[in-house]
Amino acid sequence: MITEITKRAVKRVLLQFPEGLITAASRISKLIEDNTEALTIVSMDPCYGACDLPIYQAKKLEVDLIIHFGHTPYTTEEDIPILYLEIPSNIDILKTIRKALRSLKGYQKIGLATTVQHVPSLQIVKRFLEEKGLTPIIGKKRGKIKYDGQILGCDYSTMQDIDDSVDIFLLIGSMFHALGATLTLSRNIILADPYQNRVIDMRERKRTELKRRWARISKAREIADFGIILSSKTGQFRLDEAIRIKRLLEDSNKRGILLISSEVSPKILENFTSFKAYVNTACPRITIDDAQQFRRTILSIEDVEIMMGKKKWDSHVNKIYPEDRT
Repeated sequence: MITEITKRAVKRVLLQFPEGLITAASRISKLIEDNTEALTIVSMDPCYGACDLPIYQAKKLEVDLIIHFGHTPYTTEEDIPILYLEIPSNIDILKTIRKALRSLKGYQKIGLATTVQHVPSLQIVKRFLEEKGLTPIIGKKRGKIKYDGQILGCDYSTMQDIDDSVDIFLLIGSMFHALGATLTLSRNIILADPYQNRVIDMRERKRTELKRRWARISKAREIADFGIILSSKTGQFRLDEAIRIKRLLEDSNKRGILLISSEVSPKILENFTSFKAYVNTACPRITIDDAQQFRRTILSIEDVEIMMGKKKWDSHVNKIYPEDRT
């Protein structure tokens, strides 16, 4: 980091941290200013990933460089240089993996996935499982994914690509990533959370979330007026998708009005009382993680497609639990 700042002759740098790393902001800022000629400025806004870069702040401040901590690149078309520092974890993963062995009993082909912080340890886990007579499988990187086996909160392609080739998944990370994955895949997921040293079978959580999702879709069928949420964040802006959803609603004699905001929260939407439901085209995790906090129904893009008959609920989700199909 220091070498890069010096090499680029940076005079002003904007530092961006996710919630889990923000406590290091003061120390890192001091380190930079003590060892370079650069002035540091720390972004105080919440950061939800590399899709959420502080581009507006950087331009307003006329910085020479953004340093983004904790994630791999997501967007590629920014006109301000961005340095990504991944910050790998040094926590003992195998302690939790040993606990997870009991949940893997009866399965042979184990799909492995994790977040960028634990990617360096993925091969260690693979060898450990092989020593136990299991067959671990790691999905190949593609698209915006930088490493084999890596997942994002909105991208589980390394798992999706091997979904039909494994018996079960072992996901190393937090409930946040496990929940997103379990709603995307057909195979069951065992979460190994090394920070809390806990192992969770995601089967019941999936059933609960799918029932809630179906209830939202069913309720929305009776609603005529929708607010279609756009995010102005760099990696979440999807105007074409929002317009497509608007036309899809209008084709069924419903109405959709486009709304844009840098932050999407229940409090902000409380001001728009004329809408009985919303369609979220911003970060897909809003619909998954925050749906229960909104006073009105909030749908994902896929929820609308299911509601309109463009996708089948039966074939799109819940492949592993036939008894839960609605």
